[in-house]
Amino acid sequence: MLRELKARIPDFSLLELRLLKIGARFEQEIEGVETYFKQPEGQVLKIVEDNTGTYLLQLQAQDGGFVILEERSVSDPFPISLQLTQEYGIRRILKKRRRLYHFRQYTIDMSLIDDVGDFIILVSETPMEADMEQILGMSDPEYIRVPFSEL
Repeated sequence: MLRELKARIPDFSLLELRLLKIGARFEQEIEGVETYFKQPEGQVLKIVEDNTGTYLLQLQAQDGGFVILEERSVSDPFPISLQLTQEYGIRRILKKRRRLYHFRQYTIDMSLIDDVGDFIILVSETPMEADMEQILGMSDPEYIRVPFSEL
């Protein structure tokens, strides 16, 4: 099961240079919109619409990060979005640009979110804070323990 570990980044362009210097490989850039639905604390339910497609994503807070419980492709987001809006209500809609890299066992997601900030997300089966600190080149980064919709 994949997990996420997130931290705020002060300057994404400097981090990109650092990623290339340590041997990370750029994969792709994705632009899109994420619709977060109201959920109990520690749970995330969202529809992601971007230039790679549309999918439903469900996450659960665990051990200071998030576990991806479900990720499935959605061919027509309108009926699902309507149903989830009626059932839960919309918490927030975020516009996001993601720059994806691969490094060791990690997918590194640099998420640049309008009106929220810039973040790095380490995705793997066991993301480690020590690895995050090495990748960032800093000790004690500002870890994000809540969904982006709550920032």
